[in-house]
Amino acid sequence: MEISDKVLELRKAQGMTQQQLADKSGLSLRTIQRIEKGDTQPYGHSLQAIALAFNQSVEYLQGHEAKQWAPSGDALKWMNLSGLLALGIPYAQLVLPIIIYRKHRSNSLVQAYGGRILSFQILWSLVAYGSLLLVGLNHAWLMDTLKLPRGNWILRTYFIMALWHIIQTLRMAIRLQERRYTQVFPHTPTLF
Repeated sequence: MEISDKVLELRKAQGMTQQQLADKSGLSLRTIQRIEKGDTQPYGHSLQAIALAFNQSVEYLQGHEAKQWAPSGDALKWMNLSGLLALGIPYAQLVLPIIIYRKHRSNSLVQAYGGRILSFQILWSLVAYGSLLLVGLNHAWLMDTLKLPRGNWILRTYFIMALWHIIQTLRMAIRLQERRYTQVFPHTPTLF
């Protein structure tokens, strides 16, 4: 069976439209249409994105593997949600995801998207703790120069950063639950 036939069959079996498959895989609608028509063969990123969208292995789509295989996204979910530990335990949002990443790095989903989650946690830590340090060191200067009202600006800064972190983590948790892996921290520079 050709890849084009297998993609069409899997898409219909899962009750997806071409647009839904494009959204879930992160590919364009035109690319999905061309693959299903047999006008083009998916390779590399496109093939992996389609396999992940169907929760199948690349080998299964290529016809080399008769048994269906589904990589688990649980490790990614735990990596993402463990970032919320930063709210109570400083740097825990780095330690636990790194442990999970190292333990599950043979999982194709963790290989493909785990680095994005780790990169977000590292960048958030740098920005959050850097902001707290700057506000703490320049507290008096900020009050006098910018004529800001007196108050605990360190706590306010931490609250804003924590709220932003919670919102981002929950947004990504929803995407992971819906298996929209290509949309997990898509604009975060990958450090891994």
